[in-house]
Amino acid sequence: MSEKKIHFAIFDRIRALAILTIVVYHLLQEIFGVGFLIKADGLANNLNRLKIFGDNFVLNLIVSPFAYGFVTVSVFIVLSGLGLRWSVISQEKINWLEFYKRRLSRLLIPFYILLLISVLLLAGRNFFFQNLSWWPNYSWLDWLKYLFPPFMVFDMEWMQQIEGAFWFMALILQLYLLFPFLNGVLERLGVKKFLFGVLGVTLLYRFIATYWFSTAPLGVVQPEAHSYYGFVFFLPRLFEFSLGMVLAEQLKYCKEIPGKWLSKSAFIIGLIAAILGVGLNYWQVGWIFSDLIAAIGVFIVFMNFADWLAKWSLLERIGGFSYEIYLLHHQLLKFILLPLILLIRWPNYAIFLVILPVYLAISTFAGYLVSKIRKN
Repeated sequence: MSEKKIHFAIFDRIRALAILTIVVYHLLQEIFGVGFLIKADGLANNLNRLKIFGDNFVLNLIVSPFAYGFVTVSVFIVLSGLGLRWSVISQEKINWLEFYKRRLSRLLIPFYILLLISVLLLAGRNFFFQNLSWWPNYSWLDWLKYLFPPFMVFDMEWMQQIEGAFWFMALILQLYLLFPFLNGVLERLGVKKFLFGVLGVTLLYRFIATYWFSTAPLGVVQPEAHSYYGFVFFLPRLFEFSLGMVLAEQLKYCKEIPGKWLSKSAFIIGLIAAILGVGLNYWQVGWIFSDLIAAIGVFIVFMNFADWLAKWSLLERIGGFSYEIYLLHHQLLKFILLPLILLIRWPNYAIFLVILPVYLAISTFAGYLVSKIRKN
């Protein structure tokens, strides 16, 4: 068996854990508001914001990692780089036309299916809940922008009228289009020079985005308009994607994940890096490094969790359609569940605890259905 054909099921479980974390994160946002999100005003203020359930220490401790669920986007970026490099790692000559035919269809078909579903869900909500009725302020040219998804992130306010989470699809598409260049650079320079070069480019750009463009990483609340624009496209996330490519290179001659990646010491190191990476967002200077360090830490933590949950075969199946869940889950919440939640006169914490398993199940099943449509 060639190395290329080995399938590491652990990565499917990692995808499942990452998407379920993001689903919970968005549920927290919609029910409790954005008051717990990060601001660049120091450690004490940000820790105080994590008291989502008031003085209930246990619930706050359990939920606080999900309150920063935006960092798990890094896991998908790393896995995208890993998957692309792994798919071509043993090929002497790559048929790029066939390469893109498979992968662009994998990205774009679910996107357009879910764009249509989003519009139908919005129309349905407007019909059944007229007190919540609104419609995107789009001209016919605005609708045509969806035909050019790599560039959607440069008009976030326009995109958010339907679904802001679509920014991630645009980012991944940009990285896919850049991959042949990065792959060639990696093969010419080797792992160390490649990774350090990408690291330098990423840090330089993030410095410019922070201090020259006055923009902030996703997940950090800034009062200025357009505060995310400098951090939503490929340059600030280039290191994470390239890290995945390098990990694929390290797996080149392996038939299983190296033991040093899956150990208590690796988990502890990953946890420290994840906490440090997230915590750096508490100060503006930390924005230069935050996503890079968090990506390393969160990936290691999730990889170890995925190893401990190796017997949970359902996670592997969910990981196979995690992209579809990502594209659809927020619309199900905004256009179906939230209008129903508004009819319930319960405290927010009770609504969250009751709705959480329902929301996870509906999002997962809907993602599965969309994946079946795509495959057929």
